[in-house]
Amino acid sequence: TFFQETRKMELKDNIYGFESKATAYTDSGDLTGDTNNFDTHLTKNMEWGAVAYLTQSKYGRCTNGNCSEVYFNNGGYTGRSAGNTSENSDYIANGSYSYDDYIINSDNVKTSKSTGKGIGASTTGNIYGIYDMSGGNWEDAMGIMIATNNSVFTSTGFTTYPKDKYYDKYSYGTTNNNVEAYKRGKLGDGTKEVIKQLNNNLGGWYGDYLLISSNVMFLRGGSSAHENKATTAGIFSSYPESGRALNILGDRSVLVIY
Repeated sequence: TFFQETRKMELKDNIYGFESKATAYTDSGDLTGDTNNFDTHLTKNMEWGAVAYLTQSKYGRCTNGNCSEVYFNNGGYTGRSAGNTSENSDYIANGSYSYDDYIINSDNVKTSKSTGKGIGASTTGNIYGIYDMSGGNWEDAMGIMIATNNSVFTSTGFTTYPKDKYYDKYSYGTTNNNVEAYKRGKLGDGTKEVIKQLNNNLGGWYGDYLLISSNVMFLRGGSSAHENKATTAGIFSSYPESGRALNILGDRSVLVIY
C-alpha cells in the first residue's frame, strides 16, 4: 500500500500540485499517459543508504574526520528528538525536542529553547537536514529478498513484481552465517555496516541493528515504540518484515525531478 500510494501521487489531478497527464496506475508502478518530468516512489534501500552515508561525510555530521551519530526520535511525531542517542531513551508520545531546538511540553506546545537538542536528529547536524531516520517509526523500504518459490507475493502483498527501477532485489537464503549474509548486502545500500556480526545481532556501525534473513522486506531506522526502543534504532539499522501493517511502521516518499 505504501508503494502504491506514493506512485499515485503522480496521477492527473493529484492533490499535491504536480502537473501530470497520467490517468491510470498499475501494480508494477507503470502509469498510463506518463509524460511527467518527475517521479514519485517509495524509498529504495539504495536511497536510504545514500543518505545514511552522507551523514558520514563533511557534508553531513563529520568535521575534520570526527563524525557524530544522528539523534534518536523518541516520539510519535516527525521532526522530534530525544536530545541524545542513548539506548535507554524512553518512548514519549510527543517527543522531547522539536526540529528547531525547542522543548515540547505534554500539551504538544513549544516552550523554551534548548540549542542543539532538536537539530541533533538531523542528518546534516543543522535545521536543513533530513529528520526521523533514527527512531520514530520503522520505515518500509523497497528492498525485497526474492525466494526461489516466489513467496514474496504472499509475504508482501504484491501481486506482481514492481518495475526494476523501483526496488532493490536481494537473493534469499536460509543460511545465517557471516559470509553468506554479508554477500547479500549491496555497495551503497547501508546494510553491510550492520550485517557483519550475525552472532549477537549487534556490533555494526554505532551498534545498529542487524537485518536477519528470515523474512523478505526491509525496514530501516528503528522505532521509538519498538519493544527494545532505542537499542534497535539507528540510521544504519535494518530489520526484516513481511509487508504487514503495524502501528510502528511508516514510509518515506521520494520525489525525483528530471
